[in-house]
Amino acid sequence: MRPAGRLLPWPVLAWAIVPIGFALVVRLSGLDQVVSDAFFSIEQHTFPARASEMLEIVGHKSAKSILLATWSVLLGGTIAAHFDPATRPWRRVLWATVIGMALGPAVVSVLKSVTAFPCPWDLSRY
Repeated sequence: MRPAGRLLPWPVLAWAIVPIGFALVVRLSGLDQVVSDAFFSIEQHTFPARASEMLEIVGHKSAKSILLATWSVLLGGTIAAHFDPATRPWRRVLWATVIGMALGPAVVSVLKSVTAFPCPWDLSRY
């Protein structure tokens, strides 16, 4: 199977536009507040899962490790593809995937530092 000669912009842009649209709908509809309220404990006046060591390990540390391992294997495969003439048609796709996987977390980090949307436990409502 041979990849297309060029990457089509609309399917690629859809991967960015759809999540952004979904995030705007959730934010503007108030659904984010409903979800936050569901996880807030009125009796304890806190979010019980906030200090969960299991969620920290599974949700953050393991997820980051899996992402980094996947990216490292993909980067190694992409570099190795330059030494195998049979993989020449796939090099652009491989490099686009490597760069996309690197840019995703970078964009999230930048957005976290510049957005004005606080974490639920930082709001005066809670």
